[in-house]
Amino acid sequence: MPQSPSPGNTSVIIPAFNEELSIAATLDRIVAAFGGSPEIIVVSDGSSDRTFEVAASWLRDTGCGIAIQLASNVGSHAAIRCGLERASGDTVAIISADGQDPPEVLPQMARMVAEGMDLVWGERTGRRRDPWIRRVLAAAYYRMFRLVTGLEYPPSGFDFIVMSRHAVAALGRYRERNLPLFLAVFNLGLASATVPYQRAERVAGTSGWTISKRLRLAMDMLTSYSPAPIRMVSGVGLIIGVLGVVFGAFTVIRALRGGVPVEGWASLMVVSSLMLGTLLVAVGFIGEYLWRTLDEIRARPLFIERDVADHR
Repeated sequence: MPQSPSPGNTSVIIPAFNEELSIAATLDRIVAAFGGSPEIIVVSDGSSDRTFEVAASWLRDTGCGIAIQLASNVGSHAAIRCGLERASGDTVAIISADGQDPPEVLPQMARMVAEGMDLVWGERTGRRRDPWIRRVLAAAYYRMFRLVTGLEYPPSGFDFIVMSRHAVAALGRYRERNLPLFLAVFNLGLASATVPYQRAERVAGTSGWTISKRLRLAMDMLTSYSPAPIRMVSGVGLIIGVLGVVFGAFTVIRALRGGVPVEGWASLMVVSSLMLGTLLVAVGFIGEYLWRTLDEIRARPLFIERDVADHR
């Protein structure tokens, strides 16, 4: 029987993008929560500020981790995968750099992993601190995502997690470039549990999680685990095709009876616009799948490390 990991043997991965004002406070809270120094891995995701320098200086003084500066901004999921390659702990935690996820619950989550869980999620009890429009859009998206894919993904999302070494190894078998990381973890099917928490305000600065990045992640989630978008467009195309045949037959019958009026330009334009719009949507979805296939075939590096400060 393999020995269960201890809460103290934990690697904490922190993806950070322009978080020089908050990273030191987050690191202080992590060390205070564990009552010591776990292995800390800060991955600066192509930050244009001093995130890497601040983290490297903090880790140099404590001697408990490594700071990595990526050459460009590749996204938090790719940055986390960079950290996973460096993590050596039996238990691996992923937490944001902005202080919104509470480091104080990490030891509890690590103990649950040590007791037999492979995955322990931090479950947000709500999004009350987010603007109302963001809450509405998030709820609508996750409801649609569950309907389209059939996956019971939590309505508040998951991005705060502690994993066993077994889960990390299983995740490492995924090689896709456009991988929605937390959806992949959720889909592993390993023993899991949740710990509720209230998401706090940012310590400082502004979020780099832009609308365009959210849309890209949404598309990655939809296309990575379900052919439903293509099938949905195909279904719509089939329905429109059947209606077109019926309408065509109806028109021919009326023409044979001499009852076709000259009018009809407006209805013709409506039908043509509807069909053209459906066709463009279908081409767009097919293009998304083809682009991801091309991206995988080229097998370019997911990230490039520009600088590393290892103080372990």
